[in-house]
Amino acid sequence: DARSISEPVSLVDIAPTILAAAGLDSPPEFQGADLSPYRRATTRGAKSGFVYTEMDLDSKNFEAMRSARYKLVRNRSMKLGDSRSFQLFDLVSDPKEQVDLLVSIEDPAATAEALGQHQELLWTW
Repeated sequence: DARSISEPVSLVDIAPTILAAAGLDSPPEFQGADLSPYRRATTRGAKSGFVYTEMDLDSKNFEAMRSARYKLVRNRSMKLGDSRSFQLFDLVSDPKEQVDLLVSIEDPAATAEALGQHQELLWTW
């Protein structure tokens, strides 16, 4: 049965899911998570709720950490201290990613919390 889930998932989750379906454990070097719990509708603890991605666009290198609500994007082509090297988007209220919360801060506490959480995960990925 096909169904939609709201948690972010990634292509790196495919191999662990196939291995789990075959009754095998994923090797420790695999970064993905087994998505089988979503099929069984027991999603608690299935994934961390965050997805990491990298992309190259117009000779620029980006990386991003995404949760169900926020996406933090880092332009790795810019110096780390440059304030423009990061962008934070609220994917619930701004699904087309038009408003950078780091420029237009409407809720400073929520922005700081989302930035800190996503940035910490980005550094440890």
